Amino acid sequence: MGEIFKGWQAKICIGRVVGGNYLLDVEIGCARRISLAIKNNLDEYYAIDNPNIIRTIPGEFEITGSLGRAFINCYYLNLLNLRKTDGSLDPNCRFDLLLQAAPFDAPVVYLYNCRFTKGIISIPQNGWIEEEYDFIVLGYQAAEPGKAEEFPPGFTPDIGPVGTTMRPSSYYPCPMTWFSQQYYQPYYLASQDPNDDFIYINWGSPSPRVAKYQISIDSIVTSFGITSSPRKMCICGNYLYISHALAGNSKVTQVDLTTFTPTTVWTTNVYYGASIECDGTYVYLGGRTSGSTGRICRIRISDGNQTNLEFGRYVYDLHIVGSYMYVTDFDEGVHKVDLGTYTKIATLILYGANTLSHYGGYLYVGLLIATPNVSKIDLSTFTLVTSITCSYGFFISSTVREGFLFEGYNGPGKIVAIDLNTFTEICNISLPSGHNNVQDLVTKGNYLYSSTYNCYLDKIRLGS
Repeated sequence: MGEIFKGWQAKICIGRVVGGNYLLDVEIGCARRISLAIKNNLDEYYAIDNPNIIRTIPGEFEITGSLGRAFINCYYLNLLNLRKTDGSLDPNCRFDLLLQAAPFDAPVVYLYNCRFTKGIISIPQNGWIEEEYDFIVLGYQAAEPGKAEEFPPGFTPDIGPVGTTMRPSSYYPCPMTWFSQQYYQPYYLASQDPNDDFIYINWGSPSPRVAKYQISIDSIVTSFGITSSPRKMCICGNYLYISHALAGNSKVTQVDLTTFTPTTVWTTNVYYGASIECDGTYVYLGGRTSGSTGRICRIRISDGNQTNLEFGRYVYDLHIVGSYMYVTDFDEGVHKVDLGTYTKIATLILYGANTLSHYGGYLYVGLLIATPNVSKIDLSTFTLVTSITCSYGFFISSTVREGFLFEGYNGPGKIVAIDLNTFTEICNISLPSGHNNVQDLVTKGNYLYSSTYNCYLDKIRLGS
């Protein structure tokens, strides 16, 4: 028996079918320990009076593995078919795995029709599942390096019994129809899960607050006052992190989502820190120095230790994919930061770069210029693939849902939907008069929510 794969920071994805191809590209969790072993069960034959093996005959082929230290969006736990009696994993639950030793350029191994053999789920307060889950694999296939999001041609995966939520989605966002509005003067939005019942809102006028908004009743259920100038937010585990753009000493507020109360406020030496990202260990706040140099402050969540990284000009947006963070800079383009060494390792010149979204093996950049206004970057080579010009430009907000990109316009309220498989605009919508500057976007079920600066929270129906 030999161990052929041992990895960390593995992605847990849900599968879907697009254009007849089965894709594993909708990330719903991650695992920090995963291993895979193959046993050939060779039968060895010897000649009389000869200590050397003269022949081997392959026996029953066996693949086993284990998965541990996992975090999965709680909405998707029902896919595991847990036994109601003791929380153990049902051996009839089937799933597929994609394993790749390093991003984009290593061999890819597909394991399909896997079944759990051992494991009991108990979810601690921090959300990480500590137990190991052993599984067996009934089939495997190797594939071409660099195709980490696609199964081999003709491959038919086992995606669970008919009628289960493991079946791929038929989600399609067009037409987009304006549905309703709430006057909360929202700045920015955050969401833990595109299918749960809550979004988080902040605003700065007349008095800065953060609120928990319940979708099913279209109302705020709780809120609290915060430091002035709240801006972008991100969620890691059970915590919400809020940036505060101040003219020097910008702050970051940590909020416990269980109690919905602020637990920690960090003060940094970032000026106008409006962009934020987190990875569970660190929070990253992006802005600039007191001059015209871009600055990112990395805050260690456990003790508040801070380390600055400076390059380029003003930091517009931050987005983490694997072990790298991508940073937009209007004047210089997109920077690539190695999170292990916390250094900038590359820059892709792309004038007007603003919003960042990730889907599959590509990064999508909304540009704050008229034409072109959305660009596609290949993450494996960090090169520009192509750019398109949508009906509207000057994009300042974006979100991705199941193969579709939504971009929000900086001006009269307009939102564009882009099919990422064809990389073309498929529909757009104009918000009511006065709903200007689409600051942020989140999707919930069949609805898209947008915040327009100092104005409205708009609810937009997606699809017919």
